[in-house]
Amino acid sequence: MVSAVLPKQLSRPYRPLFQRILLGLYCLLSAGVCTAQDSNSQKLSIVVGHENPAIHDIVKQFEVETGIAIDTRFFDNSELKVELLQRSESVTLPDAAILPADFLGLASLQYSEIPPQLLSEQTSPIFKQSAMIKGQFRSVPIIAGNHLLLFYNKRLVRDAASTWRELQQQAKQLPADVRAITWSYNEMYWLIPFITAMQSIPLSEDTVQLDTSAMQQALAFYTSVAKQGLVDPNCDYHCSISAFNAGQAAYLLSGDWSLGALRDALGEDLGVASLPMIADHPMRSYFSTHVLTFPGNALNGEKRPQLLRLIEYLQSELVQRLLWQKMQVLPVNTKLLRELDQIGNPRLHTLIEQLNQSIPLPTSEEMAIVWEAMGIGFRRYAAEIVTAEQATQLMQHLAEESINRHGQRAN
Repeated sequence: MVSAVLPKQLSRPYRPLFQRILLGLYCLLSAGVCTAQDSNSQKLSIVVGHENPAIHDIVKQFEVETGIAIDTRFFDNSELKVELLQRSESVTLPDAAILPADFLGLASLQYSEIPPQLLSEQTSPIFKQSAMIKGQFRSVPIIAGNHLLLFYNKRLVRDAASTWRELQQQAKQLPADVRAITWSYNEMYWLIPFITAMQSIPLSEDTVQLDTSAMQQALAFYTSVAKQGLVDPNCDYHCSISAFNAGQAAYLLSGDWSLGALRDALGEDLGVASLPMIADHPMRSYFSTHVLTFPGNALNGEKRPQLLRLIEYLQSELVQRLLWQKMQVLPVNTKLLRELDQIGNPRLHTLIEQLNQSIPLPTSEEMAIVWEAMGIGFRRYAAEIVTAEQATQLMQHLAEESINRHGQRAN
């Protein structure tokens, strides 16, 4: 492959074109030894799991900046997990993936180990921690946050409720066809703040903590909100976003990743507030990062040079600034994060304040198991098949049994 030196004065948008022209000349001079296969062998396949469509422009800009062709596919996080696991079985994994850090617990995807020196010095240590599995970097942090916030419609609510009791009182003043609040009720990520308000977390230093009185209290409170009619238990993520944007719910529990799309839909009517307290105890969400990973140990494959360029690009100050400007999500760059907090934007201040109060989401394989065990126990309790005590006992049993089996297989 020809190595061309580009004129320094050549503007960036034209550099890929200039590179292709040089490659074409090289192919002609080499008696046509270049083929479509040569070109395709350099193309990067990337899958992206993020709800904000603006990330498409940022990823595509990499192609413009570098001349490296990319084939990008975008998924909801729930779809992305299934997609990657299916690809791992058929050995057709992508070269790179941008996904929530808790996906790192999916050991079957065989993520490449990342040399520490490839991570930017400007990335906060707490965000770097989210990129590790068993003491090794298996990803590169790109986007900070992934924490839950309380969004509200200012046309329906003048001042955001600071407690659930206050929210319940406000619900009585709403029109009959408007629910008090909506969220993706059956996803366990949304249950976490209710558990933390009861002074517990489901996994601590790889120790499962599911069969607790705190979990039982959280389950009871969580389902009581549905029984009161404050939230529709059958509404999933897309349903809840649509209902909120349509004015069918006064409040929305959703992640920071939703801010850009919600702002576009509601404009100045969108309010952002802290999660409401339960009995004077704060609700604390998990927080995480979206990370760049290389499934199937792709970083050590034939496309390593292109993937190293991708690592450098996504950590650059330019891209880290674009994350807020285009997507309304937080960068992992500590310098830029400090700058944003000093702007004086109330929404942004709440976003950062809630991030600071959130709890790091474990990225261990054990956490992936805990999610599944929680889901099974919760669904049986919500369907009134088991009591709260039986549900938490089931969660604990399933999690411990699965972790033990996994450990035996590993040995």
